Amino acid sequence: MNQSTTVVQSSHDETPAKTDVRTLCVGVIGLGHMGSAFARNLIAHGYRTLVFDRNRSKREACNRAEPVAAIGDLVPCDVVFSSLPNDDVLSALTEGERGLLATLKKGAIHISTSTVSPEIARRLASLHALAGQGYVASPVLEHVH
Repeated sequence: MNQSTTVVQSSHDETPAKTDVRTLCVGVIGLGHMGSAFARNLIAHGYRTLVFDRNRSKREACNRAEPVAAIGDLVPCDVVFSSLPNDDVLSALTEGERGLLATLKKGAIHISTSTVSPEIARRLASLHALAGQGYVASPVLEHVH
């Protein structure tokens, strides 16, 4: 995105809202090959980017991103990408009183690039909808080279 505005629409808005790219806050959870590439690209395009990984050194190695120590610190995010290894990790970081579901504001969108089962994707879509949030399952099926 080489423009100063982007259009963001959740499943609960009928009219897309124009948001200045400088004010849109994006989070990235999971800073392996894929997640760190997402974060670098978001930063390069001017997005305020918060990053979380259970491994502190991965959070701190993400240049020009804002590392956060817990999922709960992603509160300002309008959109959060997660790139996690399996159903159990995605579920653990999304559900529960300190999970992403409890953290995201109404209208925020969780985009999961994790390759997980259709069952967990459907369950998380329902839970996010109940919380007034969007959920997009966008699994990545191959490794980044």
